Amino acid sequence: MLNTELLANTDSNRSMFQQLAVNSRFYYSEALGELNRLESLGISVQVDGMTKEELCAHLRDLQRKTLLSEYQNSCRTLLDNLDISWHYPAPRLFLVLPTDLDSWDALDPATHSFRLFFMCDHWKHDDDLEVIPQHVHLSNHSGYNIKRPQKFFQIYGDYALRVLQMVERGYSNDHYMISPLDTFKILWSHDPVVTGSQISKDTIGSLVDKAIAYLQQLSPPKLIKEPTLTRKQAAEIKTYLDVQEGANTRGCLHRVFRFDSSAVLTTLGAYWMCPVHSQELLNHEVLEALMDFVEDRKGNVNMQQATVKVELSSATEADQFSQLLQDARHIFNVTVKLCWKATRSSVEKLCQGVASANARALELDGVGLDIYPQDRVMCMKDLFGDVVLQSTGLMSIALFNYPRPQAQCLHLRRVSLQLQSPLPQSEFNWMRLDQVGEKFWFSYSRAKRVSDLHAVASELTLALEENGIETTTAMVTIGSYEWNNVFVFDLKTLTFVEYFCKDMKSDRNAHFSGTARKLTVHFNDPQFDKGLSDAVQANNTLEKLNVSFYGHNMLYYTENIVRLWLNSSTTSQLTLIDRMRDTQGRVVARLARQCDSRILEAITAITPHDTEAYPKDHELQLDLSKYVEFLHWDCDHVFSPLSDYSASFLEMAMEQHPSVLTLFTLDTSQVSRQGLLSIQNILRRSRLEQLIIVCTPIDPSISESVAKALGSVQWPTLKSLTFLNAHIDAWIRLWMSPHSSPFTPNATGGDLRLLNLHLQGAGSVPQSLSHTSALFVHGLIYASPWIKVHLENITLDEYFFE
Repeated sequence: MLNTELLANTDSNRSMFQQLAVNSRFYYSEALGELNRLESLGISVQVDGMTKEELCAHLRDLQRKTLLSEYQNSCRTLLDNLDISWHYPAPRLFLVLPTDLDSWDALDPATHSFRLFFMCDHWKHDDDLEVIPQHVHLSNHSGYNIKRPQKFFQIYGDYALRVLQMVERGYSNDHYMISPLDTFKILWSHDPVVTGSQISKDTIGSLVDKAIAYLQQLSPPKLIKEPTLTRKQAAEIKTYLDVQEGANTRGCLHRVFRFDSSAVLTTLGAYWMCPVHSQELLNHEVLEALMDFVEDRKGNVNMQQATVKVELSSATEADQFSQLLQDARHIFNVTVKLCWKATRSSVEKLCQGVASANARALELDGVGLDIYPQDRVMCMKDLFGDVVLQSTGLMSIALFNYPRPQAQCLHLRRVSLQLQSPLPQSEFNWMRLDQVGEKFWFSYSRAKRVSDLHAVASELTLALEENGIETTTAMVTIGSYEWNNVFVFDLKTLTFVEYFCKDMKSDRNAHFSGTARKLTVHFNDPQFDKGLSDAVQANNTLEKLNVSFYGHNMLYYTENIVRLWLNSSTTSQLTLIDRMRDTQGRVVARLARQCDSRILEAITAITPHDTEAYPKDHELQLDLSKYVEFLHWDCDHVFSPLSDYSASFLEMAMEQHPSVLTLFTLDTSQVSRQGLLSIQNILRRSRLEQLIIVCTPIDPSISESVAKALGSVQWPTLKSLTFLNAHIDAWIRLWMSPHSSPFTPNATGGDLRLLNLHLQGAGSVPQSLSHTSALFVHGLIYASPWIKVHLENITLDEYFFE
């Protein structure tokens, strides 16, 4: 088994080899014990053709190989753990050495003081450069006294011991070169005259020996799977260091991100290097141009902390800045102050440019109200959240000094925090916040019940407080493209504020929407969903209901939606949202309920699914104005066919709000005389610019009502008139009938401004227009000299052209 494990790839990054030394010692003792037992019985045996003496020699050699393999595996794992290293917020390689050997007393712990020295985490180049050494070495810094050394060694002792042993013995692979201590290459660039340190060729050996002996006595070697630091441990090292206020906490090292050789910025890892080695990886020409650009705009570039701060005064400057960031091929945390009234598109372009440069964090100061969406319905299309979600490198976007105090926002991956008070600019550890967001997302995605989410939210609150965001967090928003939903949670009251989803089919939607104060549902397939009805009726905390659709059929489902809303005992407000496929969407209507319990009981006696129980005369819809107030109405088009209910609903909305209706589709297939009466009033009050008439067969019982509706069209504002379907001639003749207050185009004088007339017949045989209809068309053309006529599947008699 040991021979199988000791292959050429034993030094690879595999945790199974961490116990090789223990295993070899165990097998060694077991084999010798068995051989001694057999000898005592007078039995002489061979193992794999080897005598006892040959077997003992082989096992001792195997033990030596095992120890070497274990050491090499430990070093490789410590150095090459790229999954962790590329997120390191602080240097990870350091030596811990006694402060003063002369005063060291083995029996007096008070004399056991230590000093920490960071090392340049240099990644070896493929080509051999003779001018600049390619090995790891101490930084040119005096180091830091360690506070609370006992506590420090409890956390970092095993790791510090492994680094000391690696420096003492040396280690080299394809990526790293650590020369043995006796070569003194570890001291390259470390100048005692500059640093004031006691480390020199004469003292380094004794200091390393004393540190190793102390740590081995303090903490015997442990069997650990990953002998390296976590991101959190690396970031917290500075809390154990005695650093003067304002002093450098990174040992004069610079954080540098290495990229692959492709044109795309793909990072291979983050490393903390000395200024000399860090310069090898930079595009100096572009970097100097970036520094000049930033300094000319009241900013600065901090190469050690990898931060850029700049003030931009135009969209052109924003484009230049983004391009310089990308060309520099260096990863920064970016802070931008917008000193002009930036548009949404310019800010979006800036954010995407910064993300393309693989920046880790973006802080924006000066974002205006017209950029950030106020309505949480827009969460799935949120500018900043989308940039973070779609970026492979950018972890957060923070908004500072935002003019709407209740919307101070910090956007992390998948998670957005809505804050009540301004963020303390540049004081956050973005790496740790990213960890908090990822952990919260992991827990949230596995929550099965509402109580699970309460526990997750409580954990998030504590984690945010530990990272400097104490009582300022009001809301946390989680957006999921996989689930097509957005969930908003109030961390203070541990209550659901808003739940946005594409459908109500999953158990998760049923659980979460049933306890939200605000529910927003969007349907791709415009059919009334029973899950929505169940969620609303089961929810005793719901205050606001938002319903949105893709397409133009919002009004067609008004009856179900309004009755569902009124069926909830707690929901006071209903919002209808028209989300066109090529736009962000807009609020069409916002309604408030104002009714007493008697009316409410009468309404809720009929459920949204009880379509057979709806009274044929729709008496309830006539009383809608008594218990519904239209707070907002902004419907300028009607494409879908109207029912009696939706026609009455639209008529009432136009009574309470001046009409903005410019396009109307007249389709009588779903209405009775009562609905046509509402349509007649709608057309009379509207100043339509486009009218589309769907020419379906006309029921004789409602022909007079249809004629009156046509007669109410206001011609002076009409610019486009379209007739569709197979019964165009019948509709035009009805329009010309006495019941329609006959329309004569020649008599309209200067009131007719028609620019487009479109007649599109249906069926395999072209439709022929009667003499009456031909006169109608002829009159429109005569009265509108600029009219454009389009006839499709229509025939006219020859006399029409005479």
